[in-house]
Amino acid sequence: MLHKLDIQSHAWASPRTWEMANKLHFNQIDITPAVGEGASAEFNAFVALYKNLPDIDGILKGKGEKIDFPSEASTRYATAIALAIRGKNADEALNGFEWLSQKATKEWVQLFAVDLIRQMQSKGQMGALGKLIKENKELQKFFKDFRDLVGII
Repeated sequence: MLHKLDIQSHAWASPRTWEMANKLHFNQIDITPAVGEGASAEFNAFVALYKNLPDIDGILKGKGEKIDFPSEASTRYATAIALAIRGKNADEALNGFEWLSQKATKEWVQLFAVDLIRQMQSKGQMGALGKLIKENKELQKFFKDFRDLVGII
């Protein structure tokens, strides 16, 4: 939301007004006067979603056994994507996969897997991930079924 003019308002989202909005938000003051109603509504929705995410770092470290998968769809989506993107290496990816496969339905695990493969390729971790897949029967079955579904790997 940058340089989106709202003809109904004098406030609009620019780098300068977002800087002002940052200071307002930091002090728990409404940012609408700085960036306008539309940008403010989008920002507040993002903040609310972010606050509802489970402990992504804990899950990636393998400490997610007591963490539930969110019930709201946009929070579920953000959780699956965050697990795929934030995983620094194949071990964290495995922890994310194991948690998600235990807590979520198959479509969320598949969404995670698509982004996970992209992320592991970009981080040079596909070899390490492949090794973990070879060592884990559950992962082997999932990726075989996944390959058959989407025709990759």
